[in-house]
Amino acid sequence: MVKLARWEVERMLGQMQAAARPGPDWAERWGRWQEADGDRMVWVEFPLGELMNPAIAGFAWAWAMQKRLIVGPIQEGDQFNAQGLEGKVRVQTTLSTALLVYRDLPPYRCQVLLDPVLVLARDAGAVAWLEGAGYERAA
Repeated sequence: MVKLARWEVERMLGQMQAAARPGPDWAERWGRWQEADGDRMVWVEFPLGELMNPAIAGFAWAWAMQKRLIVGPIQEGDQFNAQGLEGKVRVQTTLSTALLVYRDLPPYRCQVLLDPVLVLARDAGAVAWLEGAGYERAA
């Protein structure tokens, strides 16, 4: 897994918000962004207690009903503002949903991860997407 840095997630969030701005070409802008990036599958992780956060209650309910929540311990490399006692949740979802969850949770309580295999399996354009985010192709 490749954990995206905060600045990368913030940049992607800004791109999504720019694509969603109202205007006469909104549907075309949003459709292009959603097809190019928003539909990509990623993982979103956050401390277990955030499942009770009303800001993401709808997502949490849907994920629970679909049995998509994976619960595990907080790892040393996780940069959550947490003691590590509560554990963490990992969910596979689209980039657009992961960015909305990231936006709605408190700072340092959420991280977005890419699975390079999933990204590269989708289409050849994914290689350019990863390289554009600063990742190099393995030789």
